[in-house]
Parts: sequence; C-alpha cells; structure tokens
Amino acid sequence: MMSGFSLAILAGVLISLQSVFNTKVNENVGQWLTTACVLGIGLISSIVFYIITENSISIKVYTTNYLFYVSGLFGIGLIICIMIAIKNLGPAYTVLISLITQLVVALSIDTFGLFGMESVPLQINKLVGIGLLIFGVGIFKNIFSNKRAIRITEDEI
Repeated sequence: MMSGFSLAILAGVLISLQSVFNTKVNENVGQWLTTACVLGIGLISSIVFYIITENSISIKVYTTNYLFYVSGLFGIGLIICIMIAIKNLGPAYTVLISLITQLVVALSIDTFGLFGMESVPLQINKLVGIGLLIFGVGIFKNIFSNKRAIRITEDEI
C-alpha cells in the first residue's frame, strides 16, 4: 500500500494534470459542460470502484453531517476556478497560488480544530515555511515571467 507521502505526491501530479486537461476540454465545450463531464465521469468511476472494492453496498448517508456533502459544490467551484485561472495565469503560477492557499487553509483548520478535526498547536516553523513559499512565488513570478525569461538554446549547452 502506498504511504501518505507517496499518495500526496500522486495527488499533486493528478491535480496538475487534471487542471490542464480540464482547461483543454473547456476550450471546446465550455466551462459548465466541462465541469459536468469531469464530475459525471468521476461519479460513475467512483461507483464502479466502490462496487469492485467493497464486499457489500451499505451506504451510511444519514450518519454524516449534511454540511460535509457540500464538498460536491466545492468540486464544481474548484474545476471552474482552476480552468479560468490557468487560462489567465498559466498552469505553473495557478498551481503555486493554489498550493499556498491550500496550505494556509489547512493550517487554519489544524490550528483551530475546525470541522471536527483534532487541533494541532501552531508552530513558528509552519509560519516561516508559508512565508518562504510566498516569497518563492514572488521570485518565481518575477524571474520566470515572459518578459524576462531566460532561454537556453542548444548552442549554449
């Protein structure tokens, strides 16, 4: 079985690929149909994988707080926002900004124990790390922007 670290790396790869693929589909069919297709394929695939991997079909819908089912709407917002952001900012910058935002939100959830999660004390190294990431995005954006891109040709290698 894959470790949490390996799964997190795989998730990062999948998010980046899905974002670019969704943007390409969006160019031909529009953002709402793209979102419906992506989530529809995900729904069908999830049901198939559930049936294959579970011994029985026992759905405990009523034991989960209904607020948490709103995350399906988050998926719609995520797909739409990422497609538009990639169109405006490009894949790398969009992923960087999304990553930092995810870290800040996750740190807040950890620190304050939101949504029933166990509270984890805030440590200065986490704040420094997020600060360095934000600083790194500034460097990334300024150094690697199209205006001042450093290009290496085969002659220079």
